[in-house]
Amino acid sequence: MGKMVRDSNGQEIGEVENVNPDFIEVKEGVIAKRHYYIPKYSVQLNDADNLITTLTKQEIKDRFSADNPVADMWRAPKL
Repeated sequence: MGKMVRDSNGQEIGEVENVNPDFIEVKEGVIAKRHYYIPKYSVQLNDADNLITTLTKQEIKDRFSADNPVADMWRAPKL
């Protein structure tokens, strides 16, 4: 925890907030916080200071941004 997450271009995404078996929760910002739930399979490099993903920052913002826990993101809609 506390590692910096960077996209495939080296652009800073945010800091690792939490890790579960499938996702890495990343927090961006101090005041206006945004959370991303990035799949672990997209991590390309894990060194002492950084996690580098195979995704771009825009892909992460478009596909993995959420204010709710991951479980809420993937919950089936009620019919």
